[in-house]
Amino acid sequence: MPNNAASLNLQTIQGAWAALQAAKEKKKDAAPTGDVEAASIEELHQKIQTLEKENNKEEEYRNYMQLERDKINAFWEITKKELEDKRAEMRNQDRQMEE
Repeated sequence: MPNNAASLNLQTIQGAWAALQAAKEKKKDAAPTGDVEAASIEELHQKIQTLEKENNKEEEYRNYMQLERDKINAFWEITKKELEDKRAEMRNQDRQMEE
């Protein structure tokens, strides 16, 4: 059961990562949004606010992805330790059976 949850989280993260990369490629291909010198001060302030909001969203998303990565890494370490413990337990049982 835990493997399914980790697999699901990993798939979710991979899907989100692919979507983020696709969005970045679209932004790179998009034409410039206008002439800065010809824009009014009010338009520039609106553009600044829009970019700040977008930046905040990207930072939140990055933080979310980092938390998900940390959860997956913690889950991996815990599972790896449990596996090592079970293997050691099996070796001990094998030794006891041989005696």
